[in-house]
Amino acid sequence: MKAGTVGLGTVGLWVCLAANSLAQARPSENVVLTQTLAGTKITIDYFRPSLRGRDSIIGTQVHWGHVWTPGANRATTIATDRPITIEGRRVEPGRYGVWIHLRRDSTWTFYLHPDTAKWHLPSPAESTMIFAVPVTPRAAAGSRETLSWDFEHIRAGTARLVMWWGRIELPLEVRVEGLPSTRVAQAIGRRYVGRWKETSTRDTTRRRDVDIRYDDQLQQLSYASSTDQFPEAVGARWGMMLVPRSEDIFTIAYSINDEMAHVSEPNQAVFVEFTVENGTAVSYVRRNAQDQVISRAVRQ
Repeated sequence: MKAGTVGLGTVGLWVCLAANSLAQARPSENVVLTQTLAGTKITIDYFRPSLRGRDSIIGTQVHWGHVWTPGANRATTIATDRPITIEGRRVEPGRYGVWIHLRRDSTWTFYLHPDTAKWHLPSPAESTMIFAVPVTPRAAAGSRETLSWDFEHIRAGTARLVMWWGRIELPLEVRVEGLPSTRVAQAIGRRYVGRWKETSTRDTTRRRDVDIRYDDQLQQLSYASSTDQFPEAVGARWGMMLVPRSEDIFTIAYSINDEMAHVSEPNQAVFVEFTVENGTAVSYVRRNAQDQVISRAVRQ
């Protein structure tokens, strides 16, 4: 081939590359969002439509009463590698298409469908959905040009999954299945309340005061010692709580604003085991994950 000439094969290659480049340019681009909660990987795969000068989409172009996938092109999907709950309903590990029944004056319905490759139109029959839960949309603080999914308010094994487009948000509570509950019945929780003197078993000169309190509204036990040190953060109140594991046995977990924020891995957990007499705790021991007693405490 002479200099300054282009062969037909080269032209064909350029045309092919240009065609592929154009084929990949979409008005609604694909996004894959992955969040890990307590070792559980949750993935949202969707295409992002935009308002493009329109004030609102939901209720106008996406009509009330329709079953809609919250995205563009093919159906939005959610995948989890372990059991989770969405709005309190169990979801088995797997990948599912996401659909929503939109209603103007009442709660919506959030659906999961087994077909993860379905196009956004026509929507599947509601009788073919394998998961359904009522959900409540809310007015957003502002307008979002491009539809987005995001995980917010992330705690130990829990998060809020939020879809936001235009002036509407849809929050969904997601929780890892099997996460221990922080709730303790009042009649049980009050038996541990009080001031305690805790002594290390390795060095009996190391002592600290511990204050255990019960919150009637939250139904939780807080655990605060005189040696606690937490990072300072605006708007965040750090602390520790006792998470029930079995009768009179608790795990110590960290909290932020009275919500469980961190639970140690099983091989690093610390347990508090109370001795109860006549309905009141009189002493406790702290044990590490290897079942070694690391401290003992008595009431003050």
